[in-house]
Amino acid sequence: MTKFDLLDDFGVTTVSENYRPASLRKQNAGYFVYDDRARSDRHFRPTRIPRPGDKLWFRVFGQVMPGKTTYAERVAFCRKQARNVFIGSAGLSLVFEEWRESLCKGRWYASLDEPERLLKYEVPNLVVLERGGFGFHLASFDRELDEDDVFLCVCDLSVVSA
Repeated sequence: MTKFDLLDDFGVTTVSENYRPASLRKQNAGYFVYDDRARSDRHFRPTRIPRPGDKLWFRVFGQVMPGKTTYAERVAFCRKQARNVFIGSAGLSLVFEEWRESLCKGRWYASLDEPERLLKYEVPNLVVLERGGFGFHLASFDRELDEDDVFLCVCDLSVVSA
């Protein structure tokens, strides 16, 4: 039995020519109740940096077994997904821009990466507040997680095998 299951399939998006993760804060400042200033992509070294024209498939997975799990378990799960890429906080920027109205209130959406690629060993999360609004938060990689803490699996569909 698996610990994680698909909760939502946002589908495929093509990264726009004018995509700039750093501009998210300026363009959408009114949406954010909390914004961790360290969230900027320039503070992270994501395994894969999204580029204009990339076709990325975003799915949300969550814990389906009672108890606690870890980010390490979630990273291992994502590694097993075909064509998975770790894009760090850029993934949260893309999800916010494309699907903010579809996000479930009360959830923390993590965009995972290899632990050595994370700023101070912290995982970027898009928090959807129950009372409305959003926040960007950094959570310790060692933190215990439960059913409210969901995570993105991003698959790169840009390169088609011959």
